[in-house]
Amino acid sequence: MYRKIMIITLVYGNYSDLSRFVKSIPFRCEDFKLVIVDSFKDNNTKNIGLNFSKSVDADFISVDNNGYGSGNNAGIKYALDNYEFDYLIITNPDVEIEKIDLYDVKDDVVMGPQVINLNGKNQNPFYYKKERLGFLVMRHYVVSENAFWLYLYLVINKISKFFWKTYFTIFDKKIKLNVYALHGSFFSMTKRTAKKLVPLFNEEMFLYSEENHLAELSKRKAVTMIYNSNWIVKHFEDGSGASDSQFTRENTLKSLRVFFKTWK
Repeated sequence: MYRKIMIITLVYGNYSDLSRFVKSIPFRCEDFKLVIVDSFKDNNTKNIGLNFSKSVDADFISVDNNGYGSGNNAGIKYALDNYEFDYLIITNPDVEIEKIDLYDVKDDVVMGPQVINLNGKNQNPFYYKKERLGFLVMRHYVVSENAFWLYLYLVINKISKFFWKTYFTIFDKKIKLNVYALHGSFFSMTKRTAKKLVPLFNEEMFLYSEENHLAELSKRKAVTMIYNSNWIVKHFEDGSGASDSQFTRENTLKSLRVFFKTWK
């Protein structure tokens, strides 16, 4: 079966955002297929997702809750196994598309938009450049779990982002920038690029820091990360699972350990 565009969205329990997201999809209904991947929480939310998928003519698959990477890998595999298509979009359910043109996406490219959160902050690029000092400090934090290294990394990262944002705003006003890593809430690629990268995510990483892994994988496979400032999505940041700070800290540490083990 052919659809020009495949859209993969992973949901854990919270289906309240999906209606807003679907209404924001700017493509003709015959041009795209939405695949809802239910990261199983309980039978009640699974049934809500199944009924919603029927109401919007989306495909629905349910998988064990093994994290962001595992769920998205399952959705991508489903798309590749069941459809012919030109473009693939990986998106959180808690976004709203404002502006996008997939004809900007070429082979061997992963492209991401401005990702505007509720405070009006643009979360993209995730990293303009890979700062070796910052990643060295982050590695020290992972090994020691000492908060000093975490705060030092955050300071270095903030300075780096400010510098590169200022540089590109004043001196290099490109609409499309080659960057190290894109925010994971929304990005796109061609089918050929998806086949080149699969599996996109390391399933040992349950949640957080998946952007780092995809950045290194893309570099290894000669795929360029491009931030396209002409594309815009809103990110409401309430469509995933837990937001507890201890949960975030523990799972970020686990993911970073896997990242540094994988990409030495």
